[in-house]
Parts: sequence; structure tokens; C-alpha cells
Amino acid sequence: MVKSFSKLKTFSTVVEEGSFSKTASKLGISQPAITQTIKGIEKRLACKVVRRKKNGIVLTSQGEDLHRIALRMEREVNLAKRSILNIINKKLTFKLSASHIIGTYVIPGNCLNGMSQSIDNDIRLSIDHSDVIVQKLKDGLLDIGLIESRVEDNDLIYREWLEDEFILVSNVPIPEVVNTEDLHSYS
Repeated sequence: MVKSFSKLKTFSTVVEEGSFSKTASKLGISQPAITQTIKGIEKRLACKVVRRKKNGIVLTSQGEDLHRIALRMEREVNLAKRSILNIINKKLTFKLSASHIIGTYVIPGNCLNGMSQSIDNDIRLSIDHSDVIVQKLKDGLLDIGLIESRVEDNDLIYREWLEDEFILVSNVPIPEVVNTEDLHSYS
């Protein structure tokens, strides 16, 4: 697999440089090695990816597709390298999301600073709807979500964090129809 990445990097360099000889010079390997790499790619894919011209190279349509894929893979590999270095150097941003009430009233800003210092990393808080938070957790876009309602999903781990109490306050008499015991079932 690693050899395939280096072959794709060689292919991308051929595309960038526009010639086999310039690629050989840039990568510090022989021109026949570049030629063999491209022939190996073409044999593996069972199609031509590069056509040599007098003044350089031209990509075939399959070569253009391969180049787009190679560039995308290179970006992803570079992103993964940066992420790994961030883990090693503890330069992470802990991604926390909370539903509106929790994010606005339960987690004050100074609480985030304390949490950030205790884990020795930055914390980014976003506020969203519970269903969006659950989906972001499943997609790996969040580390922890704090929501107000339980959503059953076998892919997630749930832990009760706080028990909340709601108190009904009014400046008018509360009708007997409202049974405060019934209100507990909603919390």
C-alpha cells in the first residue's frame, strides 16, 4: 500500500512538472525509474494515463481522473499527518456540542476555561438541536454531546450528567388542572 502512495506521488509529480526528466531531477531518481513507475501504474489500471509528446506529456482522460484521485489522497494523507502530530503534541481542539438550554445556561464560559485547562487542550463549544448533535457524533465530528432528551441509538454511549428541576412560578393562581407531580414525568 505504501508503495502505491509513492507511485501516485511520482505520477502527480510527472503531471506537475510536465516531463519525465524534470520529475527525475526533482525526485532525485533516474528517468528510467520514472518510466517504470508510470508503466507499472498503467499495467495495474489496464489503461494509458500519460501520452508522451515532443515537448512534455499529456494526460489521457483516465490520467486526469487518476490525478484528481491522487491529489485528493495526498490532501487526506497530509491532513492525517497533521492530526497525528497534533495528537503527539497535544494540540487538539476538544469538540463539544450542547443543545440550546444546556449550551446557553448550564455551561458558562468560565466553566469551559476550567475544562480546557484540566485537559490541557482547547475546547470548542457549538450549540445545536439534539438530533443534529447525535448525527454529528455518529459522523465523528464531535467528541461529546450534551442533550436534554435521551435518544436511543446503539452506536452511542449515554450517561446521565445532571438531574434538572423545573419550578413553576406564577403571579396568578395556578389552576388545579396542573398537577405538579405530572410535571416530573416531563423532566
